[in-house]
Amino acid sequence: MSNTQPFHITGIVFEADTLEKYWVRLTFDGGTSYFWQGIVEAAADRSQRIVFSTPIQVKQGLQIAGSIRSETGGNDMLVWLQVVHY
Repeated sequence: MSNTQPFHITGIVFEADTLEKYWVRLTFDGGTSYFWQGIVEAAADRSQRIVFSTPIQVKQGLQIAGSIRSETGGNDMLVWLQVVHY
Protein backbone atom coordinates (compact mmCIF):
# COMPACT_ATOMS: atom_id res chain seq x y z
CA MET A 1 0.00 0.00 0.00
CA SER A 2 1.44 3.34 -0.98
CA ASN A 3 0.08 6.60 0.40
CA THR A 4 0.41 10.29 -0.41
CA GLN A 5 -1.22 11.70 2.76
CA PRO A 6 -0.38 10.94 6.40
CA PHE A 7 -2.69 8.67 8.42
CA HIS A 8 -2.82 6.45 11.52
CA ILE A 9 -3.18 2.67 11.47
CA THR A 10 -5.60 1.90 14.28
CA GLY A 11 -5.89 -1.87 13.82
CA ILE A 12 -6.36 -4.75 11.40
CA VAL A 13 -9.35 -6.67 10.11
CA PHE A 14 -8.72 -10.25 9.04
CA GLU A 15 -10.50 -13.27 7.62
CA ALA A 16 -8.98 -16.76 7.53
CA ASP A 17 -9.53 -19.97 5.59
CA THR A 18 -9.53 -22.21 8.66
CA LEU A 19 -9.89 -22.11 12.43
CA GLU A 20 -6.32 -21.99 13.69
CA LYS A 21 -3.59 -19.63 14.88
CA TYR A 22 -1.78 -17.29 12.48
CA TRP A 23 1.42 -15.30 12.93
CA VAL A 24 1.00 -11.79 11.46
CA ARG A 25 3.79 -9.23 10.94
CA LEU A 26 3.53 -5.71 9.50
CA THR A 27 6.56 -3.65 8.43
CA PHE A 28 7.49 -0.30 6.87
CA ASP A 29 10.97 -1.34 5.74
CA GLY A 30 10.52 -4.57 3.78
CA GLY A 31 10.88 -6.93 6.73
CA THR A 32 13.90 -5.67 8.68
CA SER A 33 11.81 -4.49 11.63
CA TYR A 34 8.11 -4.77 12.41
CA PHE A 35 5.80 -2.07 13.72
CA TRP A 36 3.24 -4.72 14.72
CA GLN A 37 3.43 -8.48 15.10
CA GLY A 38 1.29 -10.95 16.91
CA ILE A 39 -0.44 -14.30 16.96
CA VAL A 40 -4.14 -14.23 16.16
CA GLU A 41 -6.59 -17.08 16.48
CA ALA A 42 -8.98 -16.89 13.57
CA ALA A 43 -12.42 -18.35 13.02
CA ALA A 44 -12.96 -19.81 9.56
CA ASP A 45 -14.83 -17.59 7.09
CA ARG A 46 -15.53 -14.90 9.68
CA SER A 47 -14.15 -11.36 9.77
CA GLN A 48 -12.47 -10.36 13.02
CA ARG A 49 -10.75 -7.19 14.20
CA ILE A 50 -7.80 -6.22 16.36
CA VAL A 51 -7.62 -2.62 17.55
CA PHE A 52 -4.14 -1.34 18.46
CA SER A 53 -3.81 0.24 21.90
CA THR A 54 -1.74 3.04 20.36
CA PRO A 55 -2.44 4.14 16.77
CA ILE A 56 0.61 3.95 14.50
CA GLN A 57 1.45 7.13 12.59
CA VAL A 58 2.33 6.58 8.94
CA LYS A 59 4.26 9.22 7.00
CA GLN A 60 3.59 10.31 3.45
CA GLY A 61 4.80 7.90 0.76
CA LEU A 62 5.68 5.07 3.16
CA GLN A 63 5.07 1.55 1.84
CA ILE A 64 3.58 -1.06 4.18
CA ALA A 65 4.20 -4.80 3.78
CA GLY A 66 3.10 -7.81 5.76
CA SER A 67 3.71 -11.51 6.18
CA ILE A 68 1.38 -14.19 7.48
CA ARG A 69 1.95 -17.82 8.38
CA SER A 70 -0.67 -20.25 9.60
CA GLU A 71 -0.13 -22.72 12.41
CA THR A 72 -0.06 -25.62 9.95
CA GLY A 73 1.78 -23.62 7.29
CA GLY A 74 -0.69 -24.17 4.47
CA ASN A 75 -3.62 -21.77 4.93
CA ASP A 76 -4.32 -18.23 3.79
CA MET A 77 -5.64 -15.15 5.53
CA LEU A 78 -6.90 -11.84 4.16
CA VAL A 79 -5.77 -8.79 6.14
CA TRP A 80 -6.98 -5.20 5.82
CA LEU A 81 -5.52 -2.20 7.60
CA GLN A 82 -7.92 -0.07 9.61
CA VAL A 83 -6.83 3.54 9.01
CA VAL A 84 -7.84 7.05 10.08
CA HIS A 85 -6.71 10.08 8.07
CA TYR A 86 -5.70 13.20 9.97
